[in-house]
Amino acid sequence: DTVTFVADVATRTIRVNVEGSRLYPSVLVSDRDMTLCQILDHIAVDAGLANTEGVFILRPSLALQQKRAIDEALDRLERQLFLSPAPTGSVAEARSAEANLVSQYISRARRVQPEGRLVVMGQDGACAPLRLENGDIIVIPERSQTVMVQGEVNMPQAVVWREGWSVSQFLDAAGGPRGVPLALQFT
Repeated sequence: DTVTFVADVATRTIRVNVEGSRLYPSVLVSDRDMTLCQILDHIAVDAGLANTEGVFILRPSLALQQKRAIDEALDRLERQLFLSPAPTGSVAEARSAEANLVSQYISRARRVQPEGRLVVMGQDGACAPLRLENGDIIVIPERSQTVMVQGEVNMPQAVVWREGWSVSQFLDAAGGPRGVPLALQFT
């Protein structure tokens, strides 16, 4: 059974879930003004297993905004697709075939459910002083020992993480880039 009490006044606390590589509680209740950086100090993790530089937030309100933006973009695409005039019959036939393919894409894209992922850690591993919202999910990923190398490589595969390796070494471990040689520049 679930009992829910709703107050008539704004609460001073929020409820935040914690998922991933953490040691103790999975639900935290904190002050509404508390930032992510402050709350991360209260979450116990195993330093050897937790990837504290990869922390991110799943925010339901952001997922709704992302879904709305996707639907609006698909609506614009659909209007553009069906309202553009065709100067000749052969162009109209070609556009009709194209419209069928694009319509199939649009119907698949409308089923996409964004997760509301919010990247909160900088490249230097510093936490963004982001104010948390009620219902946020803080995700502390586990350290991975593999790197997925996929895309335009000869043998897409998982490669064991090696400290100090460059991107080109990971590409070489996957058989190297396919087709045109890839130039990498590190700054």
